[in-house]
Amino acid sequence: LANDAMANLPPVTIFRDSVMDKAGVLWTCIDTKVHILYPLVDVARVYALELNEESTTNTINRYKRAAAHFTESAELFEAAAEATRVGLAIQSVVGHRRGDAGQYIRPDELNKVDQERLKNVFRTIVKLLDYTATHFQLA
Repeated sequence: LANDAMANLPPVTIFRDSVMDKAGVLWTCIDTKVHILYPLVDVARVYALELNEESTTNTINRYKRAAAHFTESAELFEAAAEATRVGLAIQSVVGHRRGDAGQYIRPDELNKVDQERLKNVFRTIVKLLDYTATHFQLA
């Protein structure tokens, strides 16, 4: 399950009116489900299972429980909880503005502050995935 959580990587950065992935490919939209929510939700589930917290079903609460248990990495898990909140908030605001789910967001729909917030979300996801790969000794 931890290995499968590594399948969805966030973009590396937002560049003008595009997003760039790890391979250097430019995309016109951020897919909030694939690039933000799937990796955050999947990794939270992995740690919830490791901690026998199957009854905790909220992603943010799962990260809070992980932060309490893995005290040496609490800051990372707290950042993951915040990244989840920010990702959902931006998706909701854009979706509400357009009258859809907000799954696909063009960078030009975001102001500079929200672009920076998303870049921080991407960085947090990468750190979280790196930590998870090390923690579970994944290849």
